[in-house]
Amino acid sequence: MTPRGFIIVGIVAFLVWIVGAIVIWQVFPRMETRGQFGDMFGALTSLFSVASFIGVLIALHVQQVQVHEANKVARETTQAGAFKAVFDIIQDPKFVDARDEILRLRKQRIDWAATDSKAPEVVCKNYNTVGVLCREQYVKLDIVAAVWGRSIIDCWKKVGGFVEIERCSDPFFAKDYEGLVKQVESLIPQE
Repeated sequence: MTPRGFIIVGIVAFLVWIVGAIVIWQVFPRMETRGQFGDMFGALTSLFSVASFIGVLIALHVQQVQVHEANKVARETTQAGAFKAVFDIIQDPKFVDARDEILRLRKQRIDWAATDSKAPEVVCKNYNTVGVLCREQYVKLDIVAAVWGRSIIDCWKKVGGFVEIERCSDPFFAKDYEGLVKQVESLIPQE
């Protein structure tokens, strides 16, 4: 109902109440008979009070269901947006080139101090961001593991030495990437 409809209903109810009072005043000239007539509606008043209370409870329940549904939609929208962010991070051309460079390396342990490659830093920072999004549950870990799990693990094995070097100056470097690797390893079968 529109606000105008509520106003009209309110005005009609007020007019019915006024007309009812005037009619009762005219039909029952003595105060005692008016009181007796009013007492006849005591049970009806109680019935309307209970009905109003039940109406309030129903309205609260409906509102609770609507809020729950709105929260669910908001959560799903947030997860979809976060997944898009992860997709963009992992498909960024600079990241793809860096990841491919890392994965092409033959040795598992590389002397990163002897190279000037930016690839391990790019890979660690981007996968670290993905790790944060998974840790905070913005993105479902099982989806990330299913789609990019092997790359996450294989890159971690090759950038381990780089991470050790970086952690000398920043003890928290790539911590979320490391946590992501551990979680992904628990979800996908090892070869």
